[in-house]
Amino acid sequence: MKSDEADNQQPFKAILENASLCASRIDENGFLTESRGRTLERLGLKKNELVGFNFLDSVAPHHAEIKRALAGETLEVMHQGFYEGKSLNSRNYLFPDKVTGKGLVNFAVDISELAEA
Repeated sequence: MKSDEADNQQPFKAILENASLCASRIDENGFLTESRGRTLERLGLKKNELVGFNFLDSVAPHHAEIKRALAGETLEVMHQGFYEGKSLNSRNYLFPDKVTGKGLVNFAVDISELAEA
């Protein structure tokens, strides 16, 4: 049973390691509890380095949308910002975290290269 689960996770692991995206878990108070993906590397960050970071504060222009997502809505949000001088343009998909039963999952597709072209 355990090897079947591991086999099923391989495609998702490959996507996270090779595509320009980031997957994060955010608790019910807006704090990151998990983050991984190639976009972090582009920004000079390591897997889970932002754990404990307040997601609500970091994307202040989208505070209302994040609150709606934390209340159970599934949303798509475009975000433009900077992290330590590096631009970040992302299309974020926010949805309730059904695995933990609380908080939300943020699946961010890094579109910085497209936005800069």
